[in-house]
Amino acid sequence: MATLKNKIIKQIYLFFTKNPFYFRVKSQNDFLAKTRSKRFCDILKYSLSFYERRIVTLNNQEHFLISAVRSAMSHNTIALNQQRQPLDHLDSVWLFGYGSLIYKADFPYLQRKPACIYGWQRRFWQGSHDHRGTPEAPGRVLTLIEAAGERCAGVAYQVTPQIFAHLDHREKNGYLRFFTELHWQDEPGQTTGLVYLASADNEAYLGPDSDAAIAAHIAVSAGPSGPNSEYLLQLAASLRELGEHDEHVFAIERELLNLLA
Repeated sequence: MATLKNKIIKQIYLFFTKNPFYFRVKSQNDFLAKTRSKRFCDILKYSLSFYERRIVTLNNQEHFLISAVRSAMSHNTIALNQQRQPLDHLDSVWLFGYGSLIYKADFPYLQRKPACIYGWQRRFWQGSHDHRGTPEAPGRVLTLIEAAGERCAGVAYQVTPQIFAHLDHREKNGYLRFFTELHWQDEPGQTTGLVYLASADNEAYLGPDSDAAIAAHIAVSAGPSGPNSEYLLQLAASLRELGEHDEHVFAIERELLNLLA
C-alpha cells in the first residue's frame, strides 16, 4: 500500500512540474504542502480512478492524489478548465483564435478584432480525436509553441463568460486556456485575453514532423467536423484574408495541394 501510494505521489509530482499550465509546483516538498490546500485538492479532483480500483480504504487527501492522474491520462480538459479558471465574476472576456476559431465562430460574440500575441507560433503538432479525426485515427490540428521573438496573428473575440461552456467542449481534446497579452492589429493598444493551448504533455499531442508527412497525414484524416484538409485550407485562406503569411501553414498547404492534384 505505502509503495503504491509513493509511486502515485511521484507520478503526479512529475506531471505537475512538467506542466505548469495545470499548477505551479517548485519542489516535491512544495507539492506535498499544496496537497493540504483545498484549492489544490479541488483542482486534483478533476484528474483517474485506475488506482482507486486497487485501493479499498482511502482518506480524502489520498483520493485527491490518486484522481489527479486522470488529468495526465485523459484528453478531455473540460472539467479542469472550468475548475482551475472560473470566469463567472467577469462581465466579458477576450478570446484569441489562431486556428479554426479564425474562420469558424460558432458562438455569439460582442466584438471581433484582428489581434496577435508575441512569443508564440502555430504548429500542426496536436492530434484531433474529436473534430478532424477519430480516436483510432486522429487528425492533425494546431497548437502553439513558445518561440522567442515570434509573432502569431489571428482574431480576438469579446465574449461573455457563459460562452466558455461551449468553447471548453469545442477545445476539450487536450487544450487548456490561459491568460496572455493580446495586441491589436488595426489600432494601437493591447488587452489581456484567453487562449487555448495544447502543451506537449497532453495525451493527444503528436509532435513535430516534416511538412510533407504532416500534409500526408492531413490528406487522409477526417472526423465529425469534416475532412482534416478542409481545416488546413480554410485556415490558410483566412490568414491570407488577414494579410498574414505563416510559412509553416502555407508550406503544409502546398504539400497538401500537390497530393490532392
